[in-house]
Amino acid sequence: MSDKAKIETLDNQIFTSEAWRPDQGLNAQYKDVTLKVQVGEFPAGSKFPFAIMIGDASVLVLVDDKQEEHGFRLNLAVGEAVDPSELACQDENCTHHH
Repeated sequence: MSDKAKIETLDNQIFTSEAWRPDQGLNAQYKDVTLKVQVGEFPAGSKFPFAIMIGDASVLVLVDDKQEEHGFRLNLAVGEAVDPSELACQDENCTHHH
């Protein structure tokens, strides 16, 4: 993989967080979130105490200081091609061949 190509998880493309924990299926919860990109009306740099990634439904829920939930559909955009043989497994359940 070229030095220019950096693999980032979906959540890390959208925001940073201080902590996270997996939930059932493809879902995860995040604490102390800062947006890296604009999401809806919230500009990059906006902070939220919590976020929930509902991967099963392709939805991101941002929870503000008033505990109000702001939901957004996650749409897919396909990027550049990568060589799978150069990828490092992100977890022990990796099933692709190196």
